[in-house]
Amino acid sequence: MVAVTAGCGADGDAVLADSQVDAHVDLVDSGTIDSTVRDDVPPVIDTGLADRWEPGPALADRALTVLFGAPDLPGRFVCLGAFGPTSDPAALDAPASFLPSVGALGVPSTADLDPTKTTPFEYGRVVPIPTNADLIAALKVFKVVVYFLDENPAKSGSTCGKQWKNVKADPKRWKLIEPNTIKTNEHLLLSLSGCNGAASAGDVTGTCGAVGNFEIRADKLAVKKPESPADATIGFQFLHLSQFWGFDPAAGVDVYLATGVGTMSYFKIAAAAKLGNLAATVAGAHLPSTATKDNSFLVVAPAGGSTCVTSGAPTTECPNWTLPFSTFLDPVAGYPRTGGGLFPKTSQIIALLGSPFASATGTSSLRIAFVRAATWP
Repeated sequence: MVAVTAGCGADGDAVLADSQVDAHVDLVDSGTIDSTVRDDVPPVIDTGLADRWEPGPALADRALTVLFGAPDLPGRFVCLGAFGPTSDPAALDAPASFLPSVGALGVPSTADLDPTKTTPFEYGRVVPIPTNADLIAALKVFKVVVYFLDENPAKSGSTCGKQWKNVKADPKRWKLIEPNTIKTNEHLLLSLSGCNGAASAGDVTGTCGAVGNFEIRADKLAVKKPESPADATIGFQFLHLSQFWGFDPAAGVDVYLATGVGTMSYFKIAAAAKLGNLAATVAGAHLPSTATKDNSFLVVAPAGGSTCVTSGAPTTECPNWTLPFSTFLDPVAGYPRTGGGLFPKTSQIIALLGSPFASATGTSSLRIAFVRAATWP
């Protein structure tokens, strides 16, 4: 570590004052990436065979994940910048340190891992931020900003650090994480949700239900094993980010996981969930050994429908949407997953995005995003 002075270097990158040097951490990839699932390495593939399920990685010291849940948002690259604990990031032209050191976080080329050839993260993506000792230290003492770029800065010979000044004036481009917001054994989810603009003329899909309701929200995820049932093999926390859902929006929806071969088993994972709700607790379930992505479904039904629910499951007469998991848990399909799925001994976030109705172009904005919040001992 070398002593530096306050202000900006010759290349325009901000540097820390002498008083901050002792706490300074470089947000560069030191190569000491922990076991957090990353978007730039092949994800574990769910073969559909119960005895082949992978246990998944354990929760790192602390974890940060980004969910791209805004249907009308163009693809974005991800940068992280560290600023002094008492600074105003919006008043500075560059962070003191930034991650990654070359290019920006994006989807790597299938041919190589050249950081200049990455493509942006699109709608529906779940991106666990690569975690190393330097980033963990920065999250403890610095203001860390996660910001989003249209292009990979490496293509023009620039860096994430130099690009901060071009996005700082737009609050839809970044989210500030205050020092020590993410404490030891905690997992923070940043979700890009809502829509930038109004629904398109003639769009009856319900994908964008309001004008200008885009936000970057931050949620602490539940990481402990659910207390019930005692034999729970998995936990679910439902995140409602779909502007379409709600037979009665004021009442919300009840959400079930249905799985099985022949006779279906139903597990209620959310009650009266309304737009923007993250379930306060993890719903535990003892999944049958036959449960796979190919025979599991998300069932969305009117909230509290006593005439709709019999023996804890929606009736066939109940107006509900039964959504197959297979499309969204298949890494070779159009909606790649990262780290999420029906893995035993994990707490999983299930986020509902978009609408099941096809647009005029014949495509649906529906996504079911899985985020692995934690792995139990």
